[in-house]
Amino acid sequence: MSASAPPVPVFEQFVEQYYQWLLRFVRRKVANPEQAEDLLHDALLDAHLGLKKYRGEAALSAWVLGVLSNKIRRHYRCLAHMPSMIHDDSILYEEAVSNGDPSDLLSQTQRLDCLCRAVDKLPAHIKEALCQVALDGEAYALVARHLNIPVGTLRSQLSRAREHMRHALDAAGVGRAD
Repeated sequence: MSASAPPVPVFEQFVEQYYQWLLRFVRRKVANPEQAEDLLHDALLDAHLGLKKYRGEAALSAWVLGVLSNKIRRHYRCLAHMPSMIHDDSILYEEAVSNGDPSDLLSQTQRLDCLCRAVDKLPAHIKEALCQVALDGEAYALVARHLNIPVGTLRSQLSRAREHMRHALDAAGVGRAD
């Protein structure tokens, strides 16, 4: 095997030949078909962009499968740390009212108001990146590429933004109770 990255046409032929096989693989690991396809596309994009790192010590299929497996692991790791998202305000209110405790509704509303104010104070590019990563589930690599900054810089900026939001919630007295 050669010790250098395969030329781009070879990679494109690989994708054409193995796309369905890779898609079946990721769908066995990820139940949501749209997420599975997104993960596959992200992994193929990362593999394509990282072709220069491919040393040819293993088959291209094994290397791409490793990239995809890592992408799937990161996906589940992120899900484990991601709080449950409420996408429909009516669910929030129905849940609070069904508990029969108006103070729960008030504290949830205060928390959401404070959080919205804290997010509004963030710089526009950080606010956009936070929404893309936290709400849309975009990969850090794609958002960083879009902003033309290193992934590590994006992670640091988002970590500081989350810390800023936690402090704002705590300062308003509506932080997490746990």
